[in-house]
Amino acid sequence: MIRRKFLITTASLVGLAGCPSTEETGREQDPATGSPTPSRASRSTPTATPAQVDRDSLSMGDSVNIEGFSASVTDAAVNRRISGSDWERVRDDGLFVLIRVSIRNMSDEGVTPPGAPSFSLLSGTSQFEAVTLFPDSIESPITGSYYDPPSEILPDVETSGWVVYEVPSDFQELSVGLSYVSVATGEDHGPIYWELPLSPEDAAILSIDSVTAPDNIEYGETATFEISISNSGGRAGEISREYYLGTSDSFGLRAESLTATVPPGDTVVKEITYTPTKMQPIEFEFDGTTYTTSVNPASLSLGDEWKTPNDVVIGLSDLRFAESIRVKGESRRREPFNADKYAILRYHRKNESQSEQIMPEIRLQSEGSSSRPTAGSFGEDPELVDPVSGTWLFHPTFIDGGAEATGWLLIPVDSSVKRSKTTIQMLSRQTVVASWSP
Repeated sequence: MIRRKFLITTASLVGLAGCPSTEETGREQDPATGSPTPSRASRSTPTATPAQVDRDSLSMGDSVNIEGFSASVTDAAVNRRISGSDWERVRDDGLFVLIRVSIRNMSDEGVTPPGAPSFSLLSGTSQFEAVTLFPDSIESPITGSYYDPPSEILPDVETSGWVVYEVPSDFQELSVGLSYVSVATGEDHGPIYWELPLSPEDAAILSIDSVTAPDNIEYGETATFEISISNSGGRAGEISREYYLGTSDSFGLRAESLTATVPPGDTVVKEITYTPTKMQPIEFEFDGTTYTTSVNPASLSLGDEWKTPNDVVIGLSDLRFAESIRVKGESRRREPFNADKYAILRYHRKNESQSEQIMPEIRLQSEGSSSRPTAGSFGEDPELVDPVSGTWLFHPTFIDGGAEATGWLLIPVDSSVKRSKTTIQMLSRQTVVASWSP
């Protein structure tokens, strides 16, 4: 087989042995000394000299000179997934091979560089052509732009970029072939080959092993979804998936992105959290599957504190009953209007956020009847002195940022209301979201 040879730029200089004659050098002799007269070339600084290299010996990083320009393959990568800022391609039954090519004009005039189709990928007896992807840049597993050269490059200008191929997962040794037909002369230069130091084990092989979703949470709690991602390949890889998360209401689910970098042979667990603000099921759509989490009212006991989704803490405790109460500065005791007695409840509220928040409604529920707190006055909160001591608070509709108060709620109730059959409920949009039991 006849092997064509091409010029590859090396960093070595070729020395000439012996004393050249006038015929060998083509220089005139100095009449006085008989020595050759120095030429312009001999006075210049020595430069890298092209050396003849067989096509099969080119390695990644080597440059070959063709009719005024140099061509080289400078980098390569293999991966199951490639992606950009807003796109992703994944091969479940194969791999992507990416090569970075560089073309530099070494002449004094414009040249036409080879296009991406001029570079083909060979593996054993198979040949693969470059694939065209519409996005113009790649962010993973490498960062760069596609190789898309102009029709002409000016002197001393370089154009470079990445060429992408689709190959089987069990590919053999790889090489890149460049075939170039000169636009100026019509001469066929090629194919020229670069060996690629890649194997399937160099790819990151990522997979979603499991998705864990809670069956239910209580209102005010945060739902945590766990995604387990493993990498059985030989290099670190990055995965990006779009998911949808929210409550099943008229506003729909919001779109988000999950991104994870997984070292070779490792497993990473990513957590996605969501705190619902409505008593509606949570829907989590990921990788083609929808996971549903029920949202139930918070179940509490008197003495417990509960935090709303908007960071307001409410605590209820020490429920008791009295037919009348006494307010500081008043000589007469107060009795409930249109009721038989007061349910008296120790009450604490605190807004842990720095902005005004809406408060849930509160009611006492007992065997089918419900009652709501009453206010002590329309001005300042009065002080109770009997049967309890402290501030007579009213449950507000709004609470200022950072505000906090502790005191007593008074709820007029019928004589039939018993402590053992009583629950204190918080409501949002007329739906029970939390309930305290004695």
